[in-house]
Amino acid sequence: MPQKYVRVDGVATFVHHVGPTTLPERPPALARGETVVCLHGASENSAVFVDLLARLEAAHSPLAFDRPGHARSGGLDGLPSLARMAEFTRAFCAAIGIERCVLLGASMGGGVALETALAAPELVRGLVLVASRARFAARPALLEGLRLISEGKARREFDRTAYSPAATPDVMRRGFMEDLKTDPRVLYGNMRALDGWSREADLARVVCPTLVVAGEDDAEDVRAQADVLASRIPRARKVVIPKCGHRVALEQPEALANEAGAILAGLTRCASHERSRAPAPSSTRPAGRRTRRNSRSWPRARAARSTTADSSSKTSTACSPRACRWARWASSRCRNT
Repeated sequence: MPQKYVRVDGVATFVHHVGPTTLPERPPALARGETVVCLHGASENSAVFVDLLARLEAAHSPLAFDRPGHARSGGLDGLPSLARMAEFTRAFCAAIGIERCVLLGASMGGGVALETALAAPELVRGLVLVASRARFAARPALLEGLRLISEGKARREFDRTAYSPAATPDVMRRGFMEDLKTDPRVLYGNMRALDGWSREADLARVVCPTLVVAGEDDAEDVRAQADVLASRIPRARKVVIPKCGHRVALEQPEALANEAGAILAGLTRCASHERSRAPAPSSTRPAGRRTRRNSRSWPRARAARSTTADSSSKTSTACSPRACRWARWASSRCRNT
């Protein structure tokens, strides 16, 4: 899968993308379907989305980046707050020329996606919130354990509870190896940034269509938060992926791609439908100037335009149930009539 670095706010930011490779100062090709920016969790990096990106590549333009301090991006420290992470996300989009996109956030990345949607609704076309929350309170024992690890006073243990009992050893090994690429001090800083963070009171202000994805075997409090997100965001829909824990993109990338892909296809089709209903541009012929029509060709041309108009009206007054799947979930402007 193509990889590159992009300089964002002075930080060398590592990016996974699809499509052809590009020169160092050229952005990835993003013309196909929807542009999807994937945001990783507190201990993760963009590599956890590689399988998802490959499955979305045929119809869309997905990409993922490492936040500062994570894996191969620059910086010794992480960003101090989710609001600052959202600012960095907007700066990343600006750096590669993204004007509108769908944000897919996993775990803490979902919180960053929420912050971005609230701060810059003109940028965010849709949200996919995966194993995410609208509120987080870190357990004191968790924070203390991470502090000791960050100071080299305790071992970094593998957290088996983040995975479904159905997860294979290969999947868990891969997740652990990716987590090791992020400095424990960055993870500790991320958890401190999350502690006490809440956007529950602001969920009604999220204006874009939203898909909430929960793992069937995720922790009970995370699944409860998925219900909060789905019930309070006005244009939200929730799906549950079976045999899946907290690390959805690693455990069930195909199921996640199917759910996200259906949403993205609906967005694309509804956008195409809206463009087809846009009024035709007015004539630029100078006012007062009359042109003489050929008396023989005019009736035929008029009949041809009439036939075209009738055909156009039949295809544009209603979109198919499959094409407007997103619209039915989200009460968007693309409606069946």
